Amino acid sequence: MICYRVRLFLWMFGLIFCHLPSTHAQTPKKAPQEHRIAFLFAHNDAGGRAKRLYYAVSDARKMRDVLIQVAGYRDRDIFLVLEREADYVQKVFDQIKHRIHALKRNQPKASITLWVYYSGHARNGEFYLGETSLSFEALRSFLRSSGATLRLAFLDTCDAGRFLHTKGLAHRKEGIRIPHLNTYATKGEAILTSTGSRENAYEDLKLRGGIFTHYLATGLRGAADLDHDERITLHELYSYAYHRTINRTIFAQAGLQSPHFHTNLSGTGQIILSHSKQTNTQLHFHPSLAGHFFLWDAKGNLYADFYKQNGEPLRLAMTSGLYKLQWRHKKNAFLVQLQLQPEQIFHLGLQHKNLAYANQYLRRGAKTEHTDPSKATASRQQTPSQEMPLDWKHLKEEVPLAERSLELLLGANSAAFVGGSAFLGGAIGLRYPFFALRLGAWTTSVDVQKLPTPQIYLDLRVEGGYSGHWERWTFFVGGYLGGGLLLQDTHRELAASAAFQTGATASLGLWLDPRWGMALQGDLGVDFGYLGEEWRASLRWSALFALRHRF
Repeated sequence: MICYRVRLFLWMFGLIFCHLPSTHAQTPKKAPQEHRIAFLFAHNDAGGRAKRLYYAVSDARKMRDVLIQVAGYRDRDIFLVLEREADYVQKVFDQIKHRIHALKRNQPKASITLWVYYSGHARNGEFYLGETSLSFEALRSFLRSSGATLRLAFLDTCDAGRFLHTKGLAHRKEGIRIPHLNTYATKGEAILTSTGSRENAYEDLKLRGGIFTHYLATGLRGAADLDHDERITLHELYSYAYHRTINRTIFAQAGLQSPHFHTNLSGTGQIILSHSKQTNTQLHFHPSLAGHFFLWDAKGNLYADFYKQNGEPLRLAMTSGLYKLQWRHKKNAFLVQLQLQPEQIFHLGLQHKNLAYANQYLRRGAKTEHTDPSKATASRQQTPSQEMPLDWKHLKEEVPLAERSLELLLGANSAAFVGGSAFLGGAIGLRYPFFALRLGAWTTSVDVQKLPTPQIYLDLRVEGGYSGHWERWTFFVGGYLGGGLLLQDTHRELAASAAFQTGATASLGLWLDPRWGMALQGDLGVDFGYLGEEWRASLRWSALFALRHRF
């Protein structure tokens, strides 16, 4: 009996033991392998059916760079088609479908994301590709038949909302709650368009690109990170691009540009489009900062602009290069120029109630540490051995972005009108981009009856024309019109005569810093007036050096 009970106990113990989970026998399930493929196509020309665009092609290149930088796409998996006709685009459709089908044959459980982007003209349900056209339905058919697990389309074009009404997409009038889905566990389609039906999509000369594309790129780099988890989801990107595009086009004469979103997705989790940690070259904004930030690259292109609220940190993924960063808060503007190197983090924060910045260089294997600049002392802070210490510096305040400037001019004018060689003197003036007003005083001496006679010319003139700038250089080309009073001391008597002037003027200027600049200006025109009881006219020239001060 005892042996039977022992055997029964051992049998029950073994049964329980065999059903216990074993860390050695079971292995965690691996997420399906994920592949990302992008198709980007753009065309500046509409074959005479619309005005040629300036930035559609460069926008497509910008999107490619962003996908490689922060979205995990490889250059060899990005199909970039620029200014090609519709037949060529259709051939690329077939190439992409063959690539996706080959991946699915080799890896049946693999998740494949297809990112489609278009920038260019479109009307009446067609993309304008030079002299040819590609129907909206052709792109919809390509998306449906591509075989990709997740299909994402971003269309920056006029009348793009019509694409959402093609067969297979249901229109929703009510507000859309965008789901949060993992790309590897998601199936379906999501489409973001820059406009609704019969709306215009705008290019911005200051942004040097399409407005919608600009905010897509800025958002993917980190500006759209609403929950500060360093991941940009589809919901965050659409919300950011929508509000920023609306704000920038609200007063457009041709009407508001309002991005639209439609989706047909299934799955759980989040659709993560990009990671700001994808690169170690970053901008870190301290939570205490609030205001509007602008970032320009070395070519003067607006790389990113966004508004940051107080209490929220922000990280922006960058590429190495030269940038200018400006912060506008209340009535103040601050400016810093920075050179970002690979593996560098640029910190921006507050120190002793002043805007401060610090550069941080990470060594291999280092982790980023968050430091508060308000607790920094004059000496360098101690940080882990893998990192360089942070050296906080104050930013210099930038002048208000007024276009007016005071200028002081010195030089010489032609004196042929009075029979002399040249007037010497100067002028003080107020200059705007396309207009200038100045008051001058000039003097020379001529021989009257073999006696040297002083001549003084007081003039007031206005200038108008075209001005432009490139980085720190400025130029002005236009005309001038003015008049003045010529004073002559003859035989101890003061004689006054009226004189007038008109002609062409040109100047080339260089701003040495935000406040101070210099310029060279030259005139060529005619002087005429009543002098010596007769009307006279003579050729006029001038050569001037100017010192300018913005205020």
